[in-house]
Amino acid sequence: MKRFTSLYQRLDQTTSTTAKVASMVDYFKQIPAADAAWAVYLLSGRRLKRLIGAAVLKEWLREESELPDWLVDETYNRVGDLAETIALLLAETHTHATGDISLHQWIEEQLLALRSQAVDAQRATVTTWWATQSYEQCYVSNKLLTGALRVGVSQLLVARAVAEYALLPRALILHRMMGEWEPNEAFWNSLISTDDGEVVPSRPYPFCLASPLDSPAEDLGDVTDWQAEWKWDGIRAQLIRREKQTYLWSRGEELINNRFPEVVDMASSLPDGTVLDGEILAWNSEGVMTFADLQRRIGRKNAGRKLLNEVPCRFMAYD
Repeated sequence: MKRFTSLYQRLDQTTSTTAKVASMVDYFKQIPAADAAWAVYLLSGRRLKRLIGAAVLKEWLREESELPDWLVDETYNRVGDLAETIALLLAETHTHATGDISLHQWIEEQLLALRSQAVDAQRATVTTWWATQSYEQCYVSNKLLTGALRVGVSQLLVARAVAEYALLPRALILHRMMGEWEPNEAFWNSLISTDDGEVVPSRPYPFCLASPLDSPAEDLGDVTDWQAEWKWDGIRAQLIRREKQTYLWSRGEELINNRFPEVVDMASSLPDGTVLDGEILAWNSEGVMTFADLQRRIGRKNAGRKLLNEVPCRFMAYD
């Protein structure tokens, strides 16, 4: 846990991508596989579900700090972050630092164990962390506790660091990081294993997203040589047909088969091994519908017959 906290600080204190990659590579060299898996999970933007609400944590903070409510509120308003406020206000009560525990042990055996505890037990556990962790550990622990840990690295940068550590192509690492996976030792070992050509049927490819020009448009040459495509107002998705199964992924790497069954049904006619990158659009007999219409479908995990008829959808393939 101390090593992950130190890594978090190093990543947060620099804007250099080279330095960030070097810090992650150094971290991977020092830790067990299970820790590396959790680090990739967290650094790539995946989050733990919030375990305890902010209002409850704030109330515990008031009582543990023994400070006037107005002072706690004023501090929180000035800082603007509950995790940091807790660490700041309780730092003086730290009497000793806890012994080091691995990241995966802390998450799996202590943090996630809160789900099965009664409120009183949760409070005893959390306030013990506040009283025994260093300021830096307390801050990171609270971020994980609230599901709000954000680090200044992208999934692409994490993949670059893993690729550099494992001496593998970055594209391969990116592909292996896509889709659903559990942050454990087995995943890390498969992530950094030698490329054997194996393809997980459900795994999508990294999305081919647009990016802004870094130079004047004129540098691309004569406009008559350009090829332009319409900017559709839908949601980006990837449609996979492998081993007679269909998988429809959102850009956020969420399986959305049940939300767009007509797209999944259509895919059954595609040749096995087909992967399409494109856009899901609300589209009726009059043409493309509004994004507000599409949102009605996005907000439902399972689309009923009435909604399917009112907001039919299509998949517009790009690649």
